[in-house]
Amino acid sequence: MHEGYGMKVPSDVGMGPSIREGTRGAATFVHKMIRTRRSAVEGKHGDSQPGGDKMRFKSNVTFTLFGFLLWTAMGLVLADDLSIYGDGLQKEFSDVVFITTDELARSLPASSTLLIDVREPEEFEVSRLPGAVLAGKPLAAWLERLDTPKDKRLVVYCSVGYRSAILARELQKAGFTHVFNLKGSIFAWANEGRPLENSDGAVDGVHPFNKRWGRFLEKSQWKWSP
Repeated sequence: MHEGYGMKVPSDVGMGPSIREGTRGAATFVHKMIRTRRSAVEGKHGDSQPGGDKMRFKSNVTFTLFGFLLWTAMGLVLADDLSIYGDGLQKEFSDVVFITTDELARSLPASSTLLIDVREPEEFEVSRLPGAVLAGKPLAAWLERLDTPKDKRLVVYCSVGYRSAILARELQKAGFTHVFNLKGSIFAWANEGRPLENSDGAVDGVHPFNKRWGRFLEKSQWKWSP
């Protein structure tokens, strides 16, 4: 489990959109293959041929099983795609505005933007986006200490965008009018080779959270401690 803002969030929450989006494309592809194959089999083993029904049945079962295995394999591969996962999050959090890494990079550095890191302190200590601040808990007290104008541009991020989407929603409820969630969050930022820092200055590598979520981060970027 890890803490969300105002709720407990299981560490595997958010895997659903990734797998759903990943398997949807695979399912469409495999379905077309099966339909094409079925038409070919029915043409080859027609009713006029002895044992046609039996041959059709065997061919269809074999190819359907093959299609299911291919669908599963393709779905798992596509589920590792961070951009596909991000698309799923945008649908799940349709009330939250997302910003891409390119859009954010073009607008930085900017005093008008506050970058808020929603991860745990041990993740933040390894690396963060340049100039980012760590969100405090409880949120209401932290925002009061921060004394941030309601119209200030806030960009929130976490590892992949799920925890930060929760915070973005809470910030909107608190009356902030320019809140953006970074799509792909720090994993996407690091995978693209963009700058990172910690208390010692510029740094490479990002805390992968755990091995399961770390599959969205390039292995060369894994870093468990500062």
